Amino acid sequence: MEEIKDKCTYVDYAADTFQKSLFIGLDKKADNISFITYPVYRASPFKFCFRGRRENTGFLCGKSKIIFTGLLNIPILKKIDETRRVYNELKNLLSKKNQSYVIVYSLHSPFLIPVILLRDKIRKTMVIIPDLPEYMGGGKGFLYKIAKAVDRFIINHCVARFDSFTLLSPYMKDHLPIKNKPAVVVEGIYSDLCLLDEDVVKSSGVNILYTGLISQRYGVFDLIEAFARINNNDYSLWLCGVCGCMEEKALLEDYLKKDRRIKYYGSVSSKEARLLQRKASLLVNPRHSSGEFTKYSFPSKTMEYLASGTPTLMCKLPAIPEEYNDYLFYFEDESIDGYTSKIVEVASMDWSILKKKGLEGKQFIEMYKNEYVQASKISKLLLGVE
Repeated sequence: MEEIKDKCTYVDYAADTFQKSLFIGLDKKADNISFITYPVYRASPFKFCFRGRRENTGFLCGKSKIIFTGLLNIPILKKIDETRRVYNELKNLLSKKNQSYVIVYSLHSPFLIPVILLRDKIRKTMVIIPDLPEYMGGGKGFLYKIAKAVDRFIINHCVARFDSFTLLSPYMKDHLPIKNKPAVVVEGIYSDLCLLDEDVVKSSGVNILYTGLISQRYGVFDLIEAFARINNNDYSLWLCGVCGCMEEKALLEDYLKKDRRIKYYGSVSSKEARLLQRKASLLVNPRHSSGEFTKYSFPSKTMEYLASGTPTLMCKLPAIPEEYNDYLFYFEDESIDGYTSKIVEVASMDWSILKKKGLEGKQFIEMYKNEYVQASKISKLLLGVE
């Protein structure tokens, strides 16, 4: 992770936390597990080109073996190299074990293809699907679109041959060739990775916090404008995350110059984000519920926000299970003025009410969404246990 942060332009902390939590949960559930990983590096090949294979045990205090395949960071060749390396590692593991169970994380063709090629050596297969390919970011050029279409064809061909599925949203079934095959919804995983050892004191004033990608697509600039309309110097807005395109960066800079109550921290580590979440008065996710893609994803920050024990305000997104309703505040009006009035309404509540709401949300996540509970759902489905 230190190398990735040093050499890459973007680090997906949400995906990293989810995968590590999944590792911890599965490691607690069973013995004799091996993890094969080919990390996703978003960096120029001039920064580094090649990394050798290595193995590790005792990672995150676990007993399972981690196999880092090594990588070749050269465009076009990278996917071919990734598929080859994962295939070789999986083939080697399967030759030593009798009819193994295999889980693939994400709809990533270099991971899916080796499993299909070695299908006759595997007892049962599962794929965990955190995102649908059509809603994942990427280029807009003609060649990119052709490559994306070919990749999607390969992914669908592979997915149709898997035995079971873990989804982040029940609506994902509508866009996947899984028919009536077994599937379980695991919207996220809470683990000890989210804990902070030190006590955290709330900052003075009313501090509104958003952590995540700073993008209009996620309603962040609606939140910024809504905050700007609050005429109260006791309020402040904290923003953490990468800002998207140049136009959005310019717009953010303009807001920062006009309103000194807005503080932009830039990209921060998961630990720094959790610390700020504990210090803040109110956590906000401004993502609107009207976007089509909201049906097929569960924002990881929902679970992360609740686990902090700080009151959380967001839109009622389609993929949020009903069981979360008692622990969240929702925007009834998703306009900018609606955001403004609801933020003020919630922030003005008696602190004892807010503290109780935050504590109940934290307990809910820790008890019912921890890595052992969520990994149990996955493993029971894979093993065919009722």
